[in-house]
Amino acid sequence: MRLRQYDPQKSVSYIKLVDTVLRNYGDFHHPEDIVRVLGEKRLTDVTHTPEMGDAAVKLYDGGDLRIFQFKESANRGGTIDVFFNHNQLESFRAQLFFEGMWGKPGALIFSSLRLGPLVTTAVGRGNISFDAATKRFFVTSATW
Repeated sequence: MRLRQYDPQKSVSYIKLVDTVLRNYGDFHHPEDIVRVLGEKRLTDVTHTPEMGDAAVKLYDGGDLRIFQFKESANRGGTIDVFFNHNQLESFRAQLFFEGMWGKPGALIFSSLRLGPLVTTAVGRGNISFDAATKRFFVTSATW
């Protein structure tokens, strides 16, 4: 969910964002590390905004979940969820939302031409599987 009132001052490319996290995964120890690398004017921490409710409950001692919003353009933006476990990035999820009349076709083209090649390069084609029941792709194993 992208809430325009929380859009950061500057934009950041979704591909650059995902690529940066994939390439530096082991170097991130705190949410502030991601903000520092991508730029504090390119991310807004929306973890505790009223619209998010209890989205970021403390799961266990040593766990820290943060949700950041970014914008790529006027019609594209999204959120990244980062979960740290004892000062190590454990989970990362990036969502990009397309708006407007060309949203769905734009998302399909973007996925095929930009996101697909990035993920394939990062994890290797042999490590990507498709679950027909959920209609989702997932990484089976990879060495970062």
